[in-house]
Amino acid sequence: MLTEYTTPGASVEVRDDESIYSLLTERIKRTGEDTVIAERKTAPGQWTKVTTGEFHKNVLSAAKGLIAFGIGKGDAVTLFSTTRYEWGVLDFALAAIGAVNVPIYDTDSAAQAERILNDSNVKLAIADDRERFDRLDSVIGRCPSLKHILMLDANAMGALEGLGVTVSDEELDERI
Repeated sequence: MLTEYTTPGASVEVRDDESIYSLLTERIKRTGEDTVIAERKTAPGQWTKVTTGEFHKNVLSAAKGLIAFGIGKGDAVTLFSTTRYEWGVLDFALAAIGAVNVPIYDTDSAAQAERILNDSNVKLAIADDRERFDRLDSVIGRCPSLKHILMLDANAMGALEGLGVTVSDEELDERI
């Protein structure tokens, strides 16, 4: 029998219009855009500080690209990647536009990925590298809802940014 444990704590009410994206915008309102929130690896052994303003700009750019790619509210998008800066940007961007992040562990097999993709009706998958891209590519024919796979190491973020220029700030604001 499974034992259930609970921890007493304050109850938190989450409004329908709140998401992890709203946490970012609230943080910017409280602390400004110059607060350092992360360090990003830019080359082997080199790290660059990232401010809330820079991160927010990256999130909005990715969000516009996802909209241009046809991702709508409630659509499932898979991130099949190790932990990296772009994963965070995409996670916040998906939340901003009301899409759903369906993460796949970077160690999952192609068969495990296929099951997750089909169970979630994933429309777009984003892999970090060639190895994980190939795992997704090997099952795309058995995943009817999956239309496209992008690869971060092949400039997926740049592709999203390029597509995103077709989405106006007003259109983005309507979606957020």
